[in-house]
Amino acid sequence: MMKRVDSSEIDLRDFTIGGLVKRIFKQDSTYRNSSPYLVDVWIGDVQPHQIKGMLCFLESHIRGRDKYDFTNLKRIRQVKTPRGKSLLILICSRFMFEKESDLISYMQKSYTKDLDFGCMNIRLTRVPINLPTTKDESHQWSDEFWPISWKGNPLHWELLHANLDLECEKRIIDQLVSFALNSKPITCGTIIAQSYSDGKVKLLTSTKDHRDEHPLHHSVMKAIELIALIERHNRLSFSDKDSELSYLCQDLVVYTTHEPCTMCCMGLVHSRIGRLVYIWPHEKGAVESSYFIGDRKDLNWKFEIWRWTGGVETVLNLSADVYP
Repeated sequence: MMKRVDSSEIDLRDFTIGGLVKRIFKQDSTYRNSSPYLVDVWIGDVQPHQIKGMLCFLESHIRGRDKYDFTNLKRIRQVKTPRGKSLLILICSRFMFEKESDLISYMQKSYTKDLDFGCMNIRLTRVPINLPTTKDESHQWSDEFWPISWKGNPLHWELLHANLDLECEKRIIDQLVSFALNSKPITCGTIIAQSYSDGKVKLLTSTKDHRDEHPLHHSVMKAIELIALIERHNRLSFSDKDSELSYLCQDLVVYTTHEPCTMCCMGLVHSRIGRLVYIWPHEKGAVESSYFIGDRKDLNWKFEIWRWTGGVETVLNLSADVYP
């Protein structure tokens, strides 16, 4: 059974758990920024009997053509006026039609029902295209800009259901740092472990950087190589035909001292790891410092990315011109 993190330990705005680990997400995630990112949209007045037809029009002629799908917003807004209440409909973004006349012309050609678009009082307003991080923030944005379709923050769900045992994670981080410090010379270190449903982990291998022997022998790549040797031995010993179809590091956890470089991150993608945990970011790193490899939709595999924020007694400084 998956270990459930205590919600009181979660800092949703900073995506940290217990102040010890921070979940790393791609910067352009729609949930990443707690400030509204506003864009211009066309809205118009609509009567109750026209709503169904207009929504069908939006579904068939606007959705998929507009740059934004606005799934984070409700399409209809009720507003108070001196005469009572009126309804507004969000039609599309200004990205799709720069001029009101172009939008009206398109609607006249595409809309099959009788509707006087001139009476819709089509005009511009600004709405957020990103989602708020909390329910209270959702209410605030709804009042200030446009009604938000709040369905909860999925990142909160991910944090709440993170399969982590923080005490176990700390022990491994301490072991990783000690291993790297005791290496001669002091260098990057990597541990690969098997994770279990209760949050516990079993260490499988550990290694340091060996690029003094070969320029591509970074600690992460060497650790993957060691796992490959272990897997090869296991498959030959047990003649497990099913294992031939699996990837070498399928769903394993990789702990490493520094944010991995592009080569190492791609090695982790191809090895199909389940989680990456590193301690120190690095300007040559390919996760939060640049490409967010591991959390990209344009790659054929994604894995969880965490940075240890609990602090360690000794900092292993890596030169800025060295790829970790």
